Amino acid sequence: MLPMIDHRRYTLAPEAVFKPSGEEALILKLDDETMFALNATGARIVALAVEGKARGAIVGILAEEYHSSVEEISRAVGALLDELVAGGLLLPVADTV
Repeated sequence: MLPMIDHRRYTLAPEAVFKPSGEEALILKLDDETMFALNATGARIVALAVEGKARGAIVGILAEEYHSSVEEISRAVGALLDELVAGGLLLPVADTV
């Protein structure tokens, strides 16, 4: 069964900076000096999100790159993006459709 297409998109919060370093990355929240470290997979998820890819597209790209199940990737992508939104590092982009 194919998952429902998820069109949610995200952008960095105005006070956040995404700093890739090799395969890993940091997101720095400048207003309170919070740092969020990302492993290679997390860095890839955030890079795709800030490029403007929709949540469902990110899942599809990673499932292909990692040769893993869409369901497993979807859970991991959703958990990370939801955590970053809750932490004020990413903001959902309003749907313009």
